[in-house]
Amino acid sequence: MQFATVLAAGARAIWLENGASVRRQRDLPADLRPLIVLDDSLRSAFDAILIQADEADVRAWSHRLAQRDGPTVGNEAIPGLAPS
Repeated sequence: MQFATVLAAGARAIWLENGASVRRQRDLPADLRPLIVLDDSLRSAFDAILIQADEADVRAWSHRLAQRDGPTVGNEAIPGLAPS
């Protein structure tokens, strides 16, 4: 759902690079793969973040984002939902 939201906004997605995200990107149709940047450091430039996590993880992500250099990044959270 988050990826569809990103696409509907005409944007590209940045996914944290790990085994699951690499597999998910690889399983997508070839024309969608370039719309995803895999990054394990949060150093890629981005303007907003969508978070699907429980309340504790949303707080942790908010804190992690606040520690980044550069402008403030807005986040949209869906608390109470476990990532799929």
